[in-house]
Amino acid sequence: MMNILPLRTSRPDFRLSAVVLLILLGFAYTGLFFAFADAARMEPAQAQTTTWISLESDYTEATFRDVEFINSSHGWVVGILYPNTTSGGIILHTKDAGDTWETQLADDDQLFRQIEVVNEHTAWVTGRGRLYFTNDSGESWHISLAGNSRLSTMSTVEFLNETHGWTATTQIMYKTTDGGQTWQYVTGWMFEDNPRDIYFLTEHEVWAIGYHGIYHSDDGAETWEQVFDKGGWSLSFLNENEAWGVSDGYLLHMKQNNTWEAMPVPGRVPSFRLKSPYCSDIQFIDDQHGWIVGTEIAVMHTSNGGSTWYQQSVPANRGYRMFAVCFVDESHGWVVGSDGTILRTSAGGNLDALLLSGQEDLLLIAIGGAGIVIVLPVGWFVLRRRKGRMNTTQTGVDSDSSPEIL
Repeated sequence: MMNILPLRTSRPDFRLSAVVLLILLGFAYTGLFFAFADAARMEPAQAQTTTWISLESDYTEATFRDVEFINSSHGWVVGILYPNTTSGGIILHTKDAGDTWETQLADDDQLFRQIEVVNEHTAWVTGRGRLYFTNDSGESWHISLAGNSRLSTMSTVEFLNETHGWTATTQIMYKTTDGGQTWQYVTGWMFEDNPRDIYFLTEHEVWAIGYHGIYHSDDGAETWEQVFDKGGWSLSFLNENEAWGVSDGYLLHMKQNNTWEAMPVPGRVPSFRLKSPYCSDIQFIDDQHGWIVGTEIAVMHTSNGGSTWYQQSVPANRGYRMFAVCFVDESHGWVVGSDGTILRTSAGGNLDALLLSGQEDLLLIAIGGAGIVIVLPVGWFVLRRRKGRMNTTQTGVDSDSSPEIL
């Protein structure tokens, strides 16, 4: 007698639906992954050549800690002459944008970390227990003593003009009003922190960043208050309402009302970092264009006020960490770092490769992970049903007389 199976027109084919769902989710996940990957590798037509080039000096093993230029040709570099040491200070000067360098001062007993160029003729450099200054573009350098310390390195130096300046060491801030002839304690600095960078937004409003926080003064650096409990290395202001700072492991961002927040450092895949990105310096030349230098990404650039950041191409033989950046306009800039690295660009606005900001990376992981969670159970269920049908056939049951899954 013929068995007539009931016709089921309203029930979907589960195997087909599962396979289609599996394929669609696979394409969605793969497409999303490659969309982010392509964005991270994106190279506009303007970036067909290396954005930064290497400059040569006589000190291939030096660690250059700071760089300052007053125009597109005239500038200084300071640092430590001997690798893996804390001595051997050196000051280099150039008049041709870095094509050639002259040694203006070398001192085996010193440690030079930061330079403040006041004008074409006057510059200050931090040393161990003292400051060095020049009033003749570096033809001669002189010593200025601040406080009683002879061993601690001055952590920063900042001059508002030729006579009024500030420096600090061992959690003590000093100021001068006579061009460094005498220095006085700033009694309003009462923190167990060394300011690493001081920034005068106006003659009265001043900011500082130290190891353990960010500090603000509204009376010309006489009294201070701590406004954020995370610190770093460097500050840069886009305008009076927005600023950025960098530390080893995160960016610091201020918006209106002096409110600061810590943010992820842009990178290729920031959520998977096994070590800190080690950012060292940041500079904005206006409210749109800024640069960050460090270890993981040697140089990164934004052209929209920090909304997105791009990695810029650098020579392969540069040092492991970049310590300082200086731009005189949107195109012309210099970067210095370890292993005698001095870099220069005349195309500083290049956007070579888009970096993930941290939020996009977390979104990718969340969506991708959700895709895997959905796809795997569906695939497992399909395989289980197929395996069950195969076992039924092998045990001698007539598959044609069993209910079909349509």
